[in-house]
Amino acid sequence: IEEAEIRGDGSSFSFTTPHRTHHNLHIPLLGEHQVENASLAVAAADRLDADGVFSIPADAIKSGLLKTRWPGRGELLNRRPLFMIDGAHTDQGATAVSNMLDRLYPGKRRVMILGMNRDKDIHKFLRSFATKPNIVLATQADSPRAISSAELKQMVEEHSMECVSVDMQDTIPLALKLAGEDGLIVGTGSFYVIGALRHLWLREFNTNSTLQHSIEE
Repeated sequence: IEEAEIRGDGSSFSFTTPHRTHHNLHIPLLGEHQVENASLAVAAADRLDADGVFSIPADAIKSGLLKTRWPGRGELLNRRPLFMIDGAHTDQGATAVSNMLDRLYPGKRRVMILGMNRDKDIHKFLRSFATKPNIVLATQADSPRAISSAELKQMVEEHSMECVSVDMQDTIPLALKLAGEDGLIVGTGSFYVIGALRHLWLREFNTNSTLQHSIEE
């Protein structure tokens, strides 16, 4: 992997395999980990092309990466304020999200909407954020596996983070108020939670979205 650049609209990189070199590849996904994932896909395609299993032109790989969509993984729902959702639910996922936020949005006020399942290592997840959010909105998805927002709030506060317990339907309005136009909202901790947040946003807030393209494209 060479010339990797992570920006607000995605990630660009060049990549060389034993078969050929790909210049100026771009994926509309955020994070170094997404570049690594895309590189594995390129390597697999190159192997299939080199072995004659399929004919896969380099241009097809480039255009295919541009069309990549992965809802709920570093997905930007709004730009002002920034509102991102990511289904991280392990310490490795939390570390990837933390690194991405520190690289792309250093210094921004962070409001985290957090909901998790009780079978996850929640303390390890919380310890993985190098930069602590300014405030956490602890919530609960509609799942029998979900930890209650009250229990989650208590666990978050054990890590010296300010936290309030919020019903799911109230999370986005409160987060928008707390973040202000220049802040950053991050929804994470469970695919149940980010699925609910995505649904709420599309149903009630997307008409006023400042995102420059539709997230449903």
